[in-house]
Amino acid sequence: VQTLAREEWAKEATDASNLKINHSIYPDWAHPNLMIGNHDLARFGDLIDNSSAHNDNYWKRHKAAISYMGAYSGPVTLYYGEEWGSKTGNSDMTSMHVSRNDGKISGFTSEEEDLLDYTKKVMEIRANNSALWQEDTSKSVVASGNQYIDTKEDASTGNQVVFCLNIGTNAETFTVSGSWKDAMTGEEFSGSVPMEGLQARYL
Repeated sequence: VQTLAREEWAKEATDASNLKINHSIYPDWAHPNLMIGNHDLARFGDLIDNSSAHNDNYWKRHKAAISYMGAYSGPVTLYYGEEWGSKTGNSDMTSMHVSRNDGKISGFTSEEEDLLDYTKKVMEIRANNSALWQEDTSKSVVASGNQYIDTKEDASTGNQVVFCLNIGTNAETFTVSGSWKDAMTGEEFSGSVPMEGLQARYL
């Protein structure tokens, strides 16, 4: 939230190092659940709109946040509405229950439908690749500047996934050793991976 929009209390981060999560700070029995928001937190869409550094690319920022969630080691929860980009239009970021709005199950715009479809694809990829959701699968993490690269392997199944996320708005080339296939687009890469602004890839 800090990296792709803003926190309720206005904190914003502009370096991918902010995305690096260290589970070792928790006891062995703990399985931290990643959420973008909940009923007591401001909507992600409102946080984008009220951000000073991240108030553009509304739909790409939602896709980036959901893709990051899809690559998280451990349990995740999507609060209803995040999968289609809901917002309240409320500039009050800190009141209790500020994110509550009417549920919508039909009449989606083309942008909302596109985000819904994207979220479904992300969760399908997550379900089909244990390296994404299984805990303790990260072998190496690059998190610097605009580049976040998490190389993950589930040793019990041999499943390997490299998750790449460009948090910047300009195109960049990521260096990823080996040959890989994008699980969403079918594109194949070897050594270097072109990344559009705010694009994520599961390789």
